[in-house]
Amino acid sequence: MESFNTNGVEEKFFEKIKQDPHLQDLFNNIDFDRYKHHPETFYSHAFEEGSYSEEDIANAHHHLSLEDKHFDSMIDHFISSLDSNSDTYEKAKHALERYRNIVIK
Repeated sequence: MESFNTNGVEEKFFEKIKQDPHLQDLFNNIDFDRYKHHPETFYSHAFEEGSYSEEDIANAHHHLSLEDKHFDSMIDHFISSLDSNSDTYEKAKHALERYRNIVIK
């Protein structure tokens, strides 16, 4: 797996989420420190070395009313926060797509 460079990714990612009208309601009154691991988790799953099972991921999201627009926004914000080349973006975006039907019910 390529190494994950946390240099600014968390800040960029969460700033984009806070400003996104599709995601603002999901993240109102959220302790963002609790979710600091999300960018690294997305990255590890994008390159197929994630530590969470599909069941873990489904259970973590079951209480949310997620739609395709939420999934697309989260993945797009994550990908655009990476400091890398377009090949990495496309590879990560394609790999993370397999989780769409796990988090959206």
